[in-house]
Amino acid sequence: MSDQELTQWLVMKINESTNLLAIMTQNTKGSWWVPYEIGVAKQAPRVITSYTNLSENDLPEYLKEWPRLRTYKSIDLFAMYYKSQKAILNEQIIEKQATASQQIQSVDAFHEQLKFDLGQ
Repeated sequence: MSDQELTQWLVMKINESTNLLAIMTQNTKGSWWVPYEIGVAKQAPRVITSYTNLSENDLPEYLKEWPRLRTYKSIDLFAMYYKSQKAILNEQIIEKQATASQQIQSVDAFHEQLKFDLGQ
């Protein structure tokens, strides 16, 4: 698969999703793919979260906008929230049965609640 084909495939799959979980490690920290994928995801209301083993000081600034998962407990919390909101997010984002404003409100509320419960 060429880089162009890979890029088109990634964009298509991100656009078909309600969320993006970026994995940020020392190895991916310098990759241009992570910010690219987040940029694609940010074009429409989507749940964006990262999982990282980097310290806050080592974390790229662009990831600090969204909840950051660091432990199994935080992953469980994310999964619980996402499971409880999945039907609403699918209906609003994938099936487009809500206005853009309603979609943004739902995603922002998800991010805010998760960040609050993670102490961020």
